[in-house]
This record gives sequence, C-alpha cells and structure tokens, in this order.
Amino acid sequence: MLVAYKKLPDVEPSNIKQGAVAKADFKTVPVTSEQSKALQDHAERTGWKGTRVFNKRLAVDVEGFNSRKADKLVRGTLKIAPVGAVEAMMAAYEELPDKEVGASAVMDIGHP
Repeated sequence: MLVAYKKLPDVEPSNIKQGAVAKADFKTVPVTSEQSKALQDHAERTGWKGTRVFNKRLAVDVEGFNSRKADKLVRGTLKIAPVGAVEAMMAAYEELPDKEVGASAVMDIGHP
C-alpha cells in the first residue's frame, strides 16, 4: 500500500486565533485593596457573588472582562482588571438591595 502525503500550507499563529482577544488589545489597571474590600462588603451585604452580578446586573460591556474575572474581582484575587470593570461592578452592586433576613435568623435573635 502506497501512502501519499500532501504538503499543507504553513499556518501563521495569527490565523489560528482569529477573533481571540489578545492581552494587549485592552488596557488594565491595578485593583486597590480599598476597591477589593468595598466589593467584598457589597457581596456580603447583598448575598450576590461576582458571577451573578456580572451575568444579571452588569449594565456596561467592559472589554476583556468576563464572569470568571468578575468572581475573582469580588473575592479579592484579581489584582489587575480591565479599565472600567471595578466601576461597573460597584455601580451594579450599589443598585442591589440588602439581602433579606430569613425567618430562622429573626427567630434566633435574642435567644441563647
């Protein structure tokens, strides 16, 4: 049995990742500890994690920002974020009401 090989054209790396966002395509800024703490406080106040806020409440489309980064940002593990991401998340959290206190939590108040 004879096997013939066909020579394929050389593929440039830029042709492989068409549509992918390169890291240099958007600007980033460092996340301060104050911003991180404020987002964590909002998450505790509302009971909403970063992923949920990103998916349901984020009003602005920030280039290079996704739900995974939103969750890391709120947890305080994202140290560099795309420009506008922190402000967009803060604005979304500020629109949310405080989480409701459950009936069991109300009943436990004042009891040993």
